[in-house]
Amino acid sequence: MKRFPASTVATAVLASLVVLVTVNTTSAQLRREETVITTGDAINLSATPQEVLEPTTVQCRTRRPCTLRIELSSQFSSVTVGSVAAAQVLVDDSPDGIEPANPVGLDSTSNTGASNARTFSWVKRDVGRGSHTIRVFFLVSPSGTAGSFSRILTVDVLRGDSD
Repeated sequence: MKRFPASTVATAVLASLVVLVTVNTTSAQLRREETVITTGDAINLSATPQEVLEPTTVQCRTRRPCTLRIELSSQFSSVTVGSVAAAQVLVDDSPDGIEPANPVGLDSTSNTGASNARTFSWVKRDVGRGSHTIRVFFLVSPSGTAGSFSRILTVDVLRGDSD
């Protein structure tokens, strides 16, 4: 078995990272135009969809369409066994064009009294110039209850390099 000095191994690892970064630069580049953060306090959930944050408004100010990156973090507890706490995100009161499709199940394991934190991201491309409102709903599916101690919604408005 041949042994290599640590400096050689480190150089090989760094070289592979440089190659990885180089490969990733061929994809479309987006730049952050604006970030808006909304938070929420403790709330109890049921099978009925419930708006869990104040509607959040962002602006697309570029000449070309924007991309919205929507990230939601929440702490869940007491999810009924056999159910899942789920989230639905709407942009301008519609789920159309949001990827991945939603609602999305976020937690089914916080049922022992302990809580778990979950974070999930959605993307909506080709959002036109102007004001856009993001709304977030939670529900428990197919039935049951759960709790959410806190929520943080982060919306990034992104634009292409040519704008």
